[in-house]
Amino acid sequence: MVGKSRAVCRLCLSGTSLEDVFEATDMNDLISNLLAITITKSDSHPSKICQGCIKTLSDFRDYRERCLEV
Repeated sequence: MVGKSRAVCRLCLSGTSLEDVFEATDMNDLISNLLAITITKSDSHPSKICQGCIKTLSDFRDYRERCLEV
């Protein structure tokens, strides 16, 4: 596989149900705010994230917002 890269999730390395971080609505901001990870188009790490991680991040964001309301 020299010269070819397999698309994987940046967070869990899954290879299924991937979305580009820069195309998904607010995903880059969500990752930055919750995980303190800055993602740029020029870094050498994958720029995709799987549906499972998207759901986990969304659930965590919702939980965090509920906690802050109390």
